[in-house]
Amino acid sequence: AIHINDIQSFLDECVERMGRALDVDGVFIWEYDRKTDTMSNTSEWVTDGYPKYKDKLQNLPAGELSWALGILQSNEIINYEDVEDIPECLEKHIMRTMNIKSILIFPMFVRNVFFGVLGFETYESYRRWGEEDIYILRTASQIITKSIESYYAEKALAETNKELELRVRKRTARLYAAKKELERQQQELLAHREELLKLNKSLIETNDALSALARNFEKGREEILRRVASITSFKIMPLLRELREKTSSKEQKADLDVLASYITELSEGLVKKDNPFANFSNMEAKISAMIKNGLTSQQIAKRLNVSVETVKTHRRNIRKKLGIQNKKKNLRSYLLSNWSQFFK
Repeated sequence: AIHINDIQSFLDECVERMGRALDVDGVFIWEYDRKTDTMSNTSEWVTDGYPKYKDKLQNLPAGELSWALGILQSNEIINYEDVEDIPECLEKHIMRTMNIKSILIFPMFVRNVFFGVLGFETYESYRRWGEEDIYILRTASQIITKSIESYYAEKALAETNKELELRVRKRTARLYAAKKELERQQQELLAHREELLKLNKSLIETNDALSALARNFEKGREEILRRVASITSFKIMPLLRELREKTSSKEQKADLDVLASYITELSEGLVKKDNPFANFSNMEAKISAMIKNGLTSQQIAKRLNVSVETVKTHRRNIRKKLGIQNKKKNLRSYLLSNWSQFFK
């Protein structure tokens, strides 16, 4: 049987066995390389005492062997009892160099493709190969080519099986990897689910804690506001009123009134949300206090170091914010009558 790595050994054994069994001095196989378009002596047997030329006959350009290849590639044989009868060509020159007297060459086709040649030669004497010899040797040549075909078929089958096996292994590996990845993702999802449940529980607990903190904060805030309101109403505001009563300066009284308004704004909850005074600017608050205390526009302008027109503009804005624009109401009288309501 021919095994995947035995083709060269098989061919070498074939030429040796035929050489020893037949009345010849040498047997050879040349192979054709389609890629390089060259011919090489790949197997050789010669009887004892004669030189071997295999190593010297490698990679010969097929174009230089056109005489022999023209015959052999047409599936014809070369049969010469005397090589001197061969037309002048490179092949004849090679045969002369090797001291060949008679030669018989068969073409070898593997799967209908030219593979190479099988040749027989004599060195000592001339030999004429008859039809019976040719038939036997052609049969031997065909057996060799069929064996080569079987070898390449088995090799191709083995390579195909190897490729299929490799594909199966790769696909199995991919499926196994996909299975492992799916299992990993499932484990991650379960872990994420557990984390989400823990996080949700933590968020609920945090929300409850924040709600309790907010309730406590609101209670604390209300307590602070009550304390601020108490201190403002019973300590700070009485002190400001006392200071106001002790001064005769209208400017100082106005400043004390503005200060009282600021303190009232700071104590949230003391000023009503609908109190228009809460929307006054600092300048409007000062001017309102000065108007309430009887200062004229000229005096206010001098006191604040602004123009009279600026003071008049502020007076208009104050009337607008108090809701008495375009009404025949005296601004000082309105402020005097409502001042205590603004800052209860």
